[in-house]
Amino acid sequence: MAQDALDLALVDGRENVAQALILRLLTPLGALAELGHAGYGSRLHELIGRNRTPAIRNLCRAYVLEAVAQEPRVESRALGFEFDTQSEGPSELRFTVTVQPRPVGDPIAVAVELDL
Repeated sequence: MAQDALDLALVDGRENVAQALILRLLTPLGALAELGHAGYGSRLHELIGRNRTPAIRNLCRAYVLEAVAQEPRVESRALGFEFDTQSEGPSELRFTVTVQPRPVGDPIAVAVELDL
């Protein structure tokens, strides 16, 4: 039977790590508390509705690095973090975070767009 375009597919390896990190970053911290995962997620949602300023960029970086430190599939310290200011729209932040998967493997770069 042919797989429908709307079916979900399992990912593994590097794709799984990248997907896990994106989901953690985009899930509001505490949103899964009722399921027993109060520490899962990030604080990026707190930036929605705020003006894009250097202070907001610093908070964004801090919230991303905080979430990376909680992700068990990667080393607790990010290898890199960069904003893509050239491609950002007036009310968004775009960044790439590079992490080292556990236990070993090549670094993984994850690009995220956050609408404010």
